Amino acid sequence: TRLVFLNALHFQRLWKVPFDPKLTQERMFHCANGSSVPVLMMRLTNNFNYGEFVTVDGVDYDVIEVPYEGDSLSMLLVSPFEPDVPLSALSADLSSQRVRQWRSELRNVRRQLAMPRFSLNSEVDLKGTLLKMGLGEIFNLATSDFTRITSDERLCVSKVLQKVKMEVNERGTEGASATVAVMFSRMAVQEITLDRPFLFLIQHKHTGALLFMGQFNHPE
Repeated sequence: TRLVFLNALHFQRLWKVPFDPKLTQERMFHCANGSSVPVLMMRLTNNFNYGEFVTVDGVDYDVIEVPYEGDSLSMLLVSPFEPDVPLSALSADLSSQRVRQWRSELRNVRRQLAMPRFSLNSEVDLKGTLLKMGLGEIFNLATSDFTRITSDERLCVSKVLQKVKMEVNERGTEGASATVAVMFSRMAVQEITLDRPFLFLIQHKHTGALLFMGQFNHPE
């Protein structure tokens, strides 16, 4: 190893309206593999930006926005209406254009949101992803060009690793990432309960930048 590049990001933010810990109760979470696991479910009744959408393949789902203190950042929670729809049907439909559509069509409604308190850890080797993006040259000694770093010997990238840890609780969210180079069960119902796998996206509202994105499938 001749050189290691490290990029780190730390995010810590309080909810604009915190969840009351006294209302947190144990409920069952229905996992993607068919099992059910008890989780601590947080609960908050408030006005939320909310919308119902359909993927290009006809899968119905909803989006609810939970803002952080200061209103410049928020978490978008995305879940299918039907209990047997896999998250892959939603993630395949994700794009910057789709997220912009959510933003333009969300409406302010009063809802009771129940979501699990959760902690996530993820470690990913990004080499395969970067190869698919057309960056294969940097991993090959014969084709890489890092002569602006050194001309003494040929260099290539051997690994690109990313590790993310995230904790979401009644007060807010703390996340850190390091990259080494309802008809439907909820229709017309006032409560939205995330007791099945869901997607989450943390977005900077003014620029549209997505800081974190992931999915919650199975509690530890």
